[in-house]
Amino acid sequence: MYAIACALRNRDSLKGVYGVNSKNSINPSPIILQRAERAWENSKEGVDVVNGATHWLSDYDLKHCKKSLTAFRFKMKETAYIGQTHFYKGK
Repeated sequence: MYAIACALRNRDSLKGVYGVNSKNSINPSPIILQRAERAWENSKEGVDVVNGATHWLSDYDLKHCKKSLTAFRFKMKETAYIGQTHFYKGK
């Protein structure tokens, strides 16, 4: 969660984040929400473990999503691989 929080801070927007403001958005449990909030707060002053990344894809995404939804990664540089998630930033 901390790595995603870092990427969201780098991105400075939720635009384009899957599940945000959509009909299919999920309602996390209170425990998950608490962990996410803690990761968000810690990322404010912590180390940017994703090295400037603004986008990410999980291994699951790469195996199961339509290729057109993951093709953006070919125009970006992979900056980190953390917890089965690839992080990318513009070249």
